[in-house]
Order: sequence, then structure tokens, then C-alpha cells
Amino acid sequence: MSTQHLPLPGTPVEDLDTPALLIDAAAADDNIRKMQAWCDAHGVGLRPHGKTHKSPYWAHKQLQAGAIGLCASKVSEAEALADGGVPDIMVTSEIVGRPKIQRLMSLAKRANIIVAVDDPANVRGLSEAAVAHGATLGAIAEVNVGQDRCGTLPGEATTAVARAIDSAPGLRFDGLMGYEGHLMAVRDREERAASARQAMQHLLSAADAVLAAGLPVNILTAGGTGTYDVTG
Repeated sequence: MSTQHLPLPGTPVEDLDTPALLIDAAAADDNIRKMQAWCDAHGVGLRPHGKTHKSPYWAHKQLQAGAIGLCASKVSEAEALADGGVPDIMVTSEIVGRPKIQRLMSLAKRANIIVAVDDPANVRGLSEAAVAHGATLGAIAEVNVGQDRCGTLPGEATTAVARAIDSAPGLRFDGLMGYEGHLMAVRDREERAASARQAMQHLLSAADAVLAAGLPVNILTAGGTGTYDVTG
């Protein structure tokens, strides 16, 4: 990447070209430390989402603080993190279409990649590509915990996806994901907490069903900025 157009230290804000990422480094470092300390105190692994900073530099800061890996929303975000040396990346959106799946498989050969899945047809496509590339791809079944964007309902639908992943060549069933993103902007603290607890009951119910089917749930992932202290 060319650096000839990068601003010099001390450039006035009004002279910056856009888009530009402006960070209070001391505040960011403090946020990383506080978030990791909370997770450590509560015995949960922290996998921050890279969709905001989109930066291997800040990803490594989070890893050095104790994060178990990073999340990415898209293949392109995961590629940027992997190119920057991030070894463990969870892609939290379902990846469909041959071109993006091919890129995902290339990533899976140089980093531990886990991807969200909510449809057996997608499982088949990922499996075929993994076998063709000689790759092993981690996969988690996404549970709809109320956001109504992606994921299957707890119970047989989620268990069917988990079974499909577990039996698919080239895939490794890692567990379940349920993202309560619809609650992040709820301003009332008590309402947000109560709704988050209800969302997590859906995820726990799905986990119980998958465990009852004889499959391990090594990862149970959820939470966000507005709900981490309830979800965790």
C-alpha cells in the first residue's frame, strides 16, 4: 500500500482526507484492558469483533491483552486480519456463493477459520469446497435468538444444521452462536438486560438440544457492547 497520501502527525483534523479513523489511543487501550479484565474475572473467552477497527494493529493489541481470537463480518475483513497475522478468526455472517467460499477456503489453509452456518445447503457447499482445497473449516450453527436476521430456531432446526456440519467432510463442528444485536440500542438498562437474558435462554435451549443429540458444543458465543455483562 502506498503511504504517500497518509497524513503526517500533527495534521489538523479539518485537513484530514476521509474516510479517516481517529482513535484516542489511551482510551482505546483502557477499553481493551477493562473488557478483557471483565471477561477474565467471569471465566469467559473474549473474541472481539474487528468490524469496527478493521485493523490488524488493534487486533493484535486485543490478542496481547488476552483475547482468544477475532471476529469478522465479511470474507474481506477476515482476509485483512489474516494478512496481518491474526491466527484465529470467526466469520459471523453466513458465506454463500462460489467466489467468496473459495476465498474462505484459502483463508482456512493459513489460519483457524470458523464460519457461521444456518442452512444444510450451505453446509454442503462449504464441505465440497473444503474437500477440494484440502482444508479444514470450523463451523458454528447460528441460532435466531430474536434478531430475526439469520439463524435457525432452537430445537430440531438448529440440531439438524449441527448434525449436517458434524457429518460433513472438511468441516469441524465447533458449537453455536446467537447474536442479540437487536438489543444493543435499547436505552433502558433493565429492559435491555431482561431481553438479553431471554435471548440467551433461546441459545441455551438450542445448546441443550444439540448436546442431547450427542454432539459437543465447544463454543457457545454471543454478546455485544450493550449486553456483554448480561450475556457473559
